Amino acid sequence: DAIHAFLLMKEAAEAGNTPAMNYLGEYFSFATGTEEDMDKAIFWWEKAAEEEHKWALFWLGFTYSTGDGVEKDLDRAANYFERSHEAGNVQATYELGLAYYLGAGREENDERAVELFKEAYDGGDIDATYRLAFCLYAGIGVSAEHERAVELFKECCDEHPQAHFHLGEAARAGLGRPKNLETAFDHYLKAAEDGVDIAKAAIGRAFFLGEGIAESDADAVKWLSLVADDEDLAKYYLGQCYYDG
Repeated sequence: DAIHAFLLMKEAAEAGNTPAMNYLGEYFSFATGTEEDMDKAIFWWEKAAEEEHKWALFWLGFTYSTGDGVEKDLDRAANYFERSHEAGNVQATYELGLAYYLGAGREENDERAVELFKEAYDGGDIDATYRLAFCLYAGIGVSAEHERAVELFKECCDEHPQAHFHLGEAARAGLGRPKNLETAFDHYLKAAEDGVDIAKAAIGRAFFLGEGIAESDADAVKWLSLVADDEDLAKYYLGQCYYDG
């Protein structure tokens, strides 16, 4: 059981086993077999990090990036992610790319971010798949490759519903795939069902313009009103609806 596993892991960690030190940190962090204690989690992760354990380095980076139980420190987080990346952790490679992409703990550098997203994608990281697709679609840090972006959005849309929105936009514009307004609407609907607000605005736009669905001002207002407080696209088309009466 979890308590027995914790006690055995604690014994192994105290005897100097590096992987056990990392696991013990996870046990304290996630309250597995013991009470949550972030101070102890960080203590054991730091012990494992002295041996460049890739997951201990990752968890330290994650902890300092979120400020969970510690003072948030993006520079320190990025340093830990870089060490974890160098130790072969694909998830850390993605997080380091994100640091460069957002300018969070690293000077903003889209080209370097894309390099890291590509490396993490090659290692099977699904979050990197989405980010790489977005960069390729928008031409961020790399020349736009719409067809490749569409392929990658399709790979990750089950885990990243935002990808369905971008697939819808691609189908609406005919970028990287044939123009098809019905297909675009279907993708918007899938994204909206998973809570993507911009997709709800796109559905409202579709009803207002009659794109891929029968024109309906009533349905347009219904969908646009759901997200008008947060989405500029919704504000614009909702304003159009009220202007037209």
